[in-house]
Amino acid sequence: MKERFNLLAYLIVVVILLNSCQSEEYTGTYDATLPTDKTKAILTPAPSEKPRINGADIFGAYPGNAFFFKVAATGVTPLSYSAENLPKGLKIDPNTGIITGQTPTDEGNYSVTITVTNAKGTVSEELLIVVGDQLALTPIIGWNSWYTYNIHVSDSLLRATADAMVKNNLHNYGWTYINVDNGWQAVDRNPKTKALQANKKFPDMKALAGYMHQRGLKFGLYNSLWMACFRGYMGGTAPNEELDFSEHVVPMEERETPNTLFGNNRHRFRFSGSSTVGPVWLVDIDAKQMADWDVDLMKYDWTDRTYEKDENGNYKRKADGQLIEYVPDGIDNYKEENNVIRLMEDYRSVGRDILMSSSPNSNSRQDEMLAKHVHLWRITKDIKAEWSFVEAALGAELHKRIIENTSPGHYADLDMLQIGSTFRGATPLTVAEQYSMVSLWALLSQPYLLSCDLTILDDFTRSLMSNYEVIDINQDRLCKPAERFELDDTGKLLLYKKTLNNGQYAVGLFNVSDEKQDISFTMEQLNFDGRWKFRDVWRQKDIGTISDTFEATVDGHGSLLLVLEEQ
Repeated sequence: MKERFNLLAYLIVVVILLNSCQSEEYTGTYDATLPTDKTKAILTPAPSEKPRINGADIFGAYPGNAFFFKVAATGVTPLSYSAENLPKGLKIDPNTGIITGQTPTDEGNYSVTITVTNAKGTVSEELLIVVGDQLALTPIIGWNSWYTYNIHVSDSLLRATADAMVKNNLHNYGWTYINVDNGWQAVDRNPKTKALQANKKFPDMKALAGYMHQRGLKFGLYNSLWMACFRGYMGGTAPNEELDFSEHVVPMEERETPNTLFGNNRHRFRFSGSSTVGPVWLVDIDAKQMADWDVDLMKYDWTDRTYEKDENGNYKRKADGQLIEYVPDGIDNYKEENNVIRLMEDYRSVGRDILMSSSPNSNSRQDEMLAKHVHLWRITKDIKAEWSFVEAALGAELHKRIIENTSPGHYADLDMLQIGSTFRGATPLTVAEQYSMVSLWALLSQPYLLSCDLTILDDFTRSLMSNYEVIDINQDRLCKPAERFELDDTGKLLLYKKTLNNGQYAVGLFNVSDEKQDISFTMEQLNFDGRWKFRDVWRQKDIGTISDTFEATVDGHGSLLLVLEEQ
């Protein structure tokens, strides 16, 4: 009896001590500074050997179409997968976690319990399948070929990229899309169907898409509504029913490659009259071809502009009623809504779930219209691996456009992440700047698109891609971009607050200045009361509880990403 009493007393003391530790207020200045050497600046811990389900927990699909979704999960292999309450017509591969079949024809929400098991344990999570008129219910996450391979992309390079995605286990953190940008189009369309065809670098597009799907990945392509794409490849419209482009084609010696029949966008193709939507619409035919190739995403790159011939027979751009040599991009980047609607209707009609990405950068007057139709649309010029682009993304103007127009299925897009190595070499962004970029994109519910060479990933870059707590913030099903607060008069110390679906909040501190700074804020500034547990997301480490003021030291151009949970 005495021994039982002593044991009970011991347990009571332990509980009291644990509660005391949990309630202890954190009062120090948190050190969020980083080494400048990226080999010493890896914050993401190694994943647990126990199974964990990662990535999106909600997925949108059109009724009656082919269904494809891979459950992303980490843990010691082998992993086994099962699903309870899958809609009729769908099945899960127990070895890969890939769910396939035909989406139900009845619209509605289908709650599925996904279970993943390995030798170390079992985990179950809900996957909500939403059958209706919306895709991309969380930001797309994947890779684009442009900054690594530019127009020199090929079938073999894409397969190597897919293999690298799997080898680095990124697909099990939710990275899904392998998107081919410009450079795949042939000079001739199919003589019978008039559909756009691939050049010799891509001998079998359907087989390439299949290669991606076998690995749990999805496949995207690029085109334009113009007669010519940027860089002079074949686009989605034509000057006449005969598909006679002879008036617009440049001589072979002026082409960048044999397939860039309209010349280069840096010079002649702007003035050949081909960078405009032609009178003969071929997008409906192309959409059927993309569906036949099992494409999952299309990026359409165009603005609506007009060319006319001057008195000498030369094509010139018409702007403000005058014929001029050149209008700088961005000044009149405008899309006619009827062309956007027609594009979306053509792809919606082919019986396949194909996401639509719109480029190049649109002006702010177009945001409301584009948000009604496409899944993502660019709001910046082509991004570069320079701090100035990250700084602009931290600005009030772009934030206003994002927070007013982003919602599940519709994303105002800041462009691709500039981490890793591209054809220009290793990113010049500092360690702190890379963390800031990836953190900001997560807080703003941005498309997470890499464009680095996945075949030569270093450990640091891989760690930026494989922190599941950061990805959870990006993929949160509310898709609610963070609010922005300026903490000082200079606008150089910023706080972002993002509401998460689980009732927690993601908070980001950003030091836009060049020098290390102490950044502090109060719970009152967040409109919070009571006690809150603070967690360092990148380090996956609890800091402590705060009820009043929190302060952290942050590098110049650096950041600190937190999750706050009410106690």
